[in-house]
Amino acid sequence: MHPLLKSVDDFEKLKPVDMAKAGRMPFVLEINRRLMEAGLTPKIRFCGLFSLVSKLLGFEQTVVACLSNPEGLDRLMMFLCNEVVGPWIAYQREQSGYGGTAVGADALASPPMLRPDLIRRFCLRYIQRLEEQLGHIRLAGLWGESLLANPVELLDIKRQGCKDNLQALDPDVTALGPRYYKEYADQNGMMITMGLDAALICNGPIEAIENRARKFVEEAGRDGRFILYMNDIPYDTAPEHVRTVVSVAHNYRYS
Repeated sequence: MHPLLKSVDDFEKLKPVDMAKAGRMPFVLEINRRLMEAGLTPKIRFCGLFSLVSKLLGFEQTVVACLSNPEGLDRLMMFLCNEVVGPWIAYQREQSGYGGTAVGADALASPPMLRPDLIRRFCLRYIQRLEEQLGHIRLAGLWGESLLANPVELLDIKRQGCKDNLQALDPDVTALGPRYYKEYADQNGMMITMGLDAALICNGPIEAIENRARKFVEEAGRDGRFILYMNDIPYDTAPEHVRTVVSVAHNYRYS
């Protein structure tokens, strides 16, 4: 499969996107329509700029451009931010009639793929630009702080991209310990969304799932400012594994 763009300058050849018809955009709009019909809140989502460019240009070429042609990469990202991602967020809000938080995941900008200074320039910078343009923008999907000599560097970036909710995912949580995140969140007045290992939830055993989930709740969730998150579990996960996590959330939060 060949990338859509051959270089950072190829964006000048891109055609305008019809957001009612292009790619999976109609699928997203249909999901929101069905959510609203069910009386639920629509989900305004978008792809973080670094991850988007990595898909359009290829990951290796994008990483090389970070160091060899950062100004050219910035021009490409600014174009996508202004002409594609920003309008797509606005279009979702317009179609749903919901002006709430738009969440952008940028997992490919995570360590060890990018170091913190590059994450700030090629990920956080564009989240902040979207916040200035549209408001109610949240950065999600970054992980890998346990791979850094100073994990707080990435936690600070996460906080700048989402001021009130610290997202922490396995394997980082298990590596650093739930209390590490709880202390950071308390120091900065944040709640925590803490994600269990998807492979653990899928493969089990049930006792290990229960022990991991209980540890998360006991060490980080006792004051109620906490969400226990099942992070992108595989489609073939056994239902009883999912019910185990839900049971822990109910049984341990007030015990």
